[in-house]
Amino acid sequence: MGGRVVRAGAATEGRGDNSLRWRSWAVGEWIGQTGRIRANDNATYGALAVDHITQGDERKSVCSDATTLFQETFRPQFHYTARTGWINDANGMIHYKGWWHLFHQHRPPGSPATVWGHAASDDLLHWRHLPTAIPCEENDAIFSGSGLVDWENASSLRRGDDPPFLFFYTLHPDAKSGRKATQCMAYSTDGARTFEKFSGNPILSTRDNNDRDPKVFWHKPTRAWFMVLSLSRNNADREHATYGLFRSKDLRSWALLQEIGPGAWYWECPDMFEMPVDGDPARTKWILAKGSGPKTETPNAYPGMPFNQQMSFPRELTLRTTPDGPRLFRQPVPEIEMLYAREHQSPVRALNPGDNPLAGIGHDLLDIELEMEPQGAERVNLVLRGEEITYEIKDAKLKAFGRTLSLPLTDGRLVLRTLLDRASIELFGNRGEVTHSGVFFPDPSDRSFSLTVSGGQAHLHRLVVRELRSIFSQDFIRAETTKIRTHIQ
Repeated sequence: MGGRVVRAGAATEGRGDNSLRWRSWAVGEWIGQTGRIRANDNATYGALAVDHITQGDERKSVCSDATTLFQETFRPQFHYTARTGWINDANGMIHYKGWWHLFHQHRPPGSPATVWGHAASDDLLHWRHLPTAIPCEENDAIFSGSGLVDWENASSLRRGDDPPFLFFYTLHPDAKSGRKATQCMAYSTDGARTFEKFSGNPILSTRDNNDRDPKVFWHKPTRAWFMVLSLSRNNADREHATYGLFRSKDLRSWALLQEIGPGAWYWECPDMFEMPVDGDPARTKWILAKGSGPKTETPNAYPGMPFNQQMSFPRELTLRTTPDGPRLFRQPVPEIEMLYAREHQSPVRALNPGDNPLAGIGHDLLDIELEMEPQGAERVNLVLRGEEITYEIKDAKLKAFGRTLSLPLTDGRLVLRTLLDRASIELFGNRGEVTHSGVFFPDPSDRSFSLTVSGGQAHLHRLVVRELRSIFSQDFIRAETTKIRTHIQ
């Protein structure tokens, strides 16, 4: 309007199939004026499909707008997202000299294949978007893996004052090539400023075509390297996929020690690490974690946004003794307190059917802590911007985003912490023993919030609602916008 861009949207759902999906903009404030719609092709497959542009009083999809970078309708405001492009699989996280380094799968616009994206933060909240760490090789993708700081220079790659950083990834060939995936290494000798691919790649080639996602660590007691690798059976039989545990003295020659599994979903992104039980360094357990799990019925694309997907909020892991044995607990890192703004605290009170202690809440960035004794209530309903989370008291089941999880009461109380960030919700039950998350896309004007019970009275012991500030300052947005414009020019 008047030469200004007043509404913008991006096509993020398709993967080169020219699929069409509705985009809706609210333009009522410009009734009677003339506007122009312009479509730009930023894809690599050389095609642009736009059809059936209409005007009317009924929208075809949820309204969204991507006019202002980092202020887009569904841009998370305290979770990490890429400036643009698809992301998934966090890789190779490293902490060095006060900086947290996050690497991840990234498909930036214009890239023919997946690369390793890179960001860094000194507080786990505010992330600097950095250049691609490991680029693709023509049409061969750089798949997931792991990273470490080689403090002892066991790799003999050190060149200067910084210990070498080692990054292990899967080189996944173009599907048309007929070649199989191999495990490779890249490294940095200047504190993750620049990166090189190891001249001895691949460091491991296995039998099947799609084995991937190496987790590598140095085991000081045995002076050896260990790798956990997804042995995927070529993706043809996930019920019998396994994780392979390999050992090496020199990062070049690897021996398979054992296969772990088989079992459903024993594929993709394994992790293996040692943790103290109840904080006691004399009592430790080795944890084997897998990156795949039950399907959650949430969207995997952000309509109209220039980015796609988001990282979970950083979590602190602890291993605690429970009646069922040691269990992992996950809680948001305490740095979240730096984002706290206004606080709403409900008094200890009886909660009757029809009561709503969240009435009057209107913010879309929230950290909610709840402790409730159900007493005679049969169900607890939490509604955040129209998205419903239900707790069935008799069955001790938490239902959200199409999935049902077991969540027993703790000392007779429902203990639940919830993070809301515009279009995503993360749930932490029993102080992190049970976790769940999902994405939803509410109407931008929806500010419906409620906490209700049905079937009888409950007793509210604790309800604290904290509004959070966005991590994106105007200075940050200006700097990132300038970065993009400089790149384009």
